[in-house]
Formats: sequence, structure tokens, C-alpha cells
Amino acid sequence: MVVVETLLRFIRQDFSKGAVLVLSALVASSLNAPAIAQEALPEGEEPPVVDELEKEDPIDEGGEDALEETDPRTILRQERERRERIESLIRAQPNIPQEGAVLAGPNVPPSLLPGRGGLTYGKVAFSPRATVGALLTDNVNSDDDDREDDVIFGANASVRADALMRRHALGAEASITGGSSLEGAEDDFLDWLAGVDGRYDLTRRSSLNAAVSGTVFQEDDSSIAAEGDEATVTNLSANSGYVFNGRRWDFGLGVNADIERFSDESSDDRDNDAYTLSAQVSHQLSRRFSIFASPQYTLNEFDGVGGDGEDRDSTELTGLVGVDAEISPRLRFGASAGYSQAFFDDPDLEENGSFVGSLNARYAYDARTNYRLSASRSFDVTTVDDASTEISTVVTGEVTKLLAPKHAVTLQAIYTNSDFDDGDRTDHDITGALGYFFRFNPNFVFNLGYQYLTRISDEDDEEFYENQIVIGVTVAY
Repeated sequence: MVVVETLLRFIRQDFSKGAVLVLSALVASSLNAPAIAQEALPEGEEPPVVDELEKEDPIDEGGEDALEETDPRTILRQERERRERIESLIRAQPNIPQEGAVLAGPNVPPSLLPGRGGLTYGKVAFSPRATVGALLTDNVNSDDDDREDDVIFGANASVRADALMRRHALGAEASITGGSSLEGAEDDFLDWLAGVDGRYDLTRRSSLNAAVSGTVFQEDDSSIAAEGDEATVTNLSANSGYVFNGRRWDFGLGVNADIERFSDESSDDRDNDAYTLSAQVSHQLSRRFSIFASPQYTLNEFDGVGGDGEDRDSTELTGLVGVDAEISPRLRFGASAGYSQAFFDDPDLEENGSFVGSLNARYAYDARTNYRLSASRSFDVTTVDDASTEISTVVTGEVTKLLAPKHAVTLQAIYTNSDFDDGDRTDHDITGALGYFFRFNPNFVFNLGYQYLTRISDEDDEEFYENQIVIGVTVAY
């Protein structure tokens, strides 16, 4: 689901980019990155062709003094972009639907994003953000056998603090999200997250990086794994890695540890620890064409007390190769392909694997209209309906139109196919979304959206459809 995927990318990557509620999707940026439209250009002007290999490197050109003379807002932007690149090299991502995601909306062009400049006090820059909004739904339980209309009011407050330093980096972030249901307290939620991250520059092009975060949130009613008993989820994550950024070569080596604990009756099967070792090497062959390779090793350990969670203890091996190409100034294309294999400790469970990969294409039709098409196929261990593994295929289409410098509309369609091995179950999720955005000033954005969600499943009691209307405002600095 678009709202779920958007929130997850926001929560685990860059808390300062947006609020968990109504407009969090405005600022989402993911490892499957090209999900947002380009900045709008003046009417009739062609997008510029930038030669990445010939860009001036501020460190190479001016040394450390060049960074000292940079405007604080420029430092913040550069650090944010660098942090995103580093995370794409060394950081793994979770996939748990969250209750707070119900108030998110479609993506919007970066030209309408509020804030992002920050407030500077001495050597520290703060990026605060606040959102209030409401969701109207005709199926708050995501269950056709128990359909109920409801209105959920929500609010989010978040802040990120970054130290302004010539070298190295240190940041901290925190967010709290609350929602209250008009019809019943069982749909209320209170989520929070907190994290710190830092970078130690070994040389001008290499660094050591680390991040620690904690999150507590209410699992969404539509979550497949919840099976009707959504839980409060506690997630603790620690990530560290080494990154080298060259003119033509980039290399990243990351180590990740994630601990997930569930409060519901299925916690015996679902509580798990995951430890991942990953690497990525990329090479820019020309100014418009680059390739990469990425191996990954993951150890999954499930808590088997009182259940069959021990059957899911496993080792996953994944290998990917990919390309990224600028076909023309208006068309950008990226693709990856590989294979993922799971080896289970339980001899009764057969080894299982699948081809995995992704495809992303973004086309700027004119100065105001952008198209995006993406597809991905992933493989993972699961506990849904006694299945051992899940193959998920996601296809997304998106059109973004700038109506005026301060107005934009976004149309989005997403299809998700979830196939559960050994569980004799296949789910088809379809989401359609239409969003309107108006930026009153650089710090204030209004959002109005409509979403339709439906699930077709082999399990009759898992099928549902839902209509949602989302409205809200975000203030950011």
C-alpha cells in the first residue's frame, strides 16, 4: 500500500524529511529512490544535462576551508543528500505496516516541499516540523465482515538537530505521532521514534558511519501478518558501515542489527532478531551510465517459545547487479536483477529461493508534467498462515502535474501481489490515490487526497475494500 510504504521509508531513513501523518509522503525518499518528480522548469526549458564526472568537488577544490565558508543551509542540504547516499549503501529496511500511516498521502514535487532550511543556533541546526490532519474512512477495520465508518484525527511533531561541522557529522532526531478515533478508542494510537546518527571522515572521500534508533508503533489493521490482531511493535535498530565515494567508484560495507517485538498473541511466532552484512560497489562508466553489484547475507532468528517460530530460523543470501542510465535529459532509467535464497535450520522446511529485482523509469514530459513507472520483486522469510517464505511483486505508476508554481496534483496506482509458499495463499492489493497540494508559503503546505484500497485473497476473511479522504496541513522550517 502506498501509504504504508511511504511512511516506512520516512521512519527508517530520514525522520526530518516529513511528518508521520498527512503530508509525510511529501518528503519520503527511499532506497528504491526515483519515486519523486523533478523540480519544475520554466515553460519550454529543457532539463539540464549534468556531467557527474566533471562536477567540481568542493573538498578537492578548496579543502576543509571551503566547507567552513559554506552557508549553514547549504551544509544541511549537502549532509542530507550524503546521508541518503550512505544509507542506500549500508542500511537494510523493514516492512511492517503502521497504524500512523493511514494519514499519509501521495508524493509531491520537491518544489512544493515545506521548510527544509532549518533554524540555526550557534553550531547546531534544527529542522522542526508539525502536522495536523484528519482521515475519513468507510472501513476502519479493513474487514468487509466488520465494516465501520470512522474519522481519525491525528497530529505529529518531529525535529532533527544537526551539528554544523567542517568535517564529520552528528545528528539526532525524534518524532511523536498521535491519533484519536471519533467512534472508538480501539483505533487510537500513539507512536514515537528517536535516533542518533553520525559520520567520522577518515579521508576526504572515505568515512565510518553509525546510527541507532528506537521505534514504538501500532500495527495497521490491514497488515497481513497481524491476521486480525494488530499489535504494538517495538523495533530497535543499529547500523554501522564504511563508505568510500570516488569520482567513478563508490563502495559501501554495512552491518545491521534489528530487533522486533510484538505485543499480541502471535508474538511467540513473530518476535525476531535479524543481522545483516551487506556490501555495494558502483562504477560510473560515463556521465550517463553506471553499474553496481550488491551481495547481502542475513541471519534471521525467531523466538519459538510456545509456537513454531524456531522453524523460521534461517539464513538468507542475496545477490544483485544493476544499471542506472540517463537515456535523455528527460528520461532516466534504472534496473537491477539477482537471486535470493533462504536456508532453514529446520530440516522439515525445504530450501527456497526466487529471482528478485527492480525497474524504475522517470520521464519529464514537459516543464510541469512527470511520469514514473516502477516494478520490484522481493523475497523474504515470513510467518503468515504457516508459510515459510513470501514473494512480493509491486508495480507502481504515478503522474505528477504542476498546475501553477504553488499548486500540484498527483495520481498514483499501485498493484501488489503477495505469494506465500507452503501457505496456499496469494493476495492481490490494489491502491489508487489522487492528491492535491497547495503551498501557501515556504513553510506551510495544505493537502487534500482520496484513496481507494482493496485486497483480493485466497483467504475469504482477508478480503476488503476501503475508501479514504485525507486532509491536513504541515508547517516546517
